[in-house]
Amino acid sequence: MVDEIFEKVGHLKNMNVTHGLSGVGLGLMYMMKKSYVAGNPDKVLKMLDDTIYRNIAFMDKSSMLDIGDLIEIIFYLCARLKYGMKKQLERYIFTELAIKLSDHVYYRKDNAFFDEVYPYTIYNKGAMFLLATCKMYELGIHCGRILKIWEEIKHRLFQHVFYTQAGRLLMLLVVSKVAVLCKDKDWIMYSSFLRDHFSWEKLVGNEYKDRQVFFTDGLAGSFLIAECYNRISYDSKIEIDYAYVYKRLFESDIWRDYGNKEMTCRNGLDGYLGIKLLLSYMMKKGGFINETYS
Repeated sequence: MVDEIFEKVGHLKNMNVTHGLSGVGLGLMYMMKKSYVAGNPDKVLKMLDDTIYRNIAFMDKSSMLDIGDLIEIIFYLCARLKYGMKKQLERYIFTELAIKLSDHVYYRKDNAFFDEVYPYTIYNKGAMFLLATCKMYELGIHCGRILKIWEEIKHRLFQHVFYTQAGRLLMLLVVSKVAVLCKDKDWIMYSSFLRDHFSWEKLVGNEYKDRQVFFTDGLAGSFLIAECYNRISYDSKIEIDYAYVYKRLFESDIWRDYGNKEMTCRNGLDGYLGIKLLLSYMMKKGGFINETYS
């Protein structure tokens, strides 16, 4: 199975998670961690590691990848350092790569880096960068510099509140994560402020329409973000009506599109497969009636 995967991705030029080699690597790591695929991560992922290293380590200003891609690659580097990668030299190389990329992203950021994205999508570069620095901080990488970054950006970040409830929820998770790690009173206060100005009821009742259910820009993603927030929050938990969310996902008109073979549908985890997996997860957790899709 792994050989077939490498055959199919051998010509991929993209290095990011969304459409590239880093995403393939994260998928393989997950399958090995859950024992769906047997193998040593360091051996199985060696080709991917080497390819990503060659494409990043020697980049100059003229060949540097898009900031969004670099942020996604940091997540892959951190995942490799956390799960597997036993050799000290390889750990050192990947640690230095993560430092290089985080510094480069921060240096290249513009005035709109932390602005809200319209229409809403999880691919907000400022939010994703903060989450990436959290991953690095948890691994003990570049901690002193990351603390300075958090100190520098908070005055810019705290100046406004995102307009959409979905955007507020994303920033609520990110800001709360930083607050938990740095224990800075300003981050903690801003986290509480965001919580006071976020409404789950407005998000699912007014903001998301029937077909807005997918992970990167809809209800499924916001549900998981709220779940993550509830695990780390200093403040009041977000009360989620699991049965209502399940019903919204299950009864969405997207399934009519799915049954229409002439229509182009979203595939993969950010499409129908992802919704099916989430419904299965919710069914096991909440004891909902088993439903199947043809």
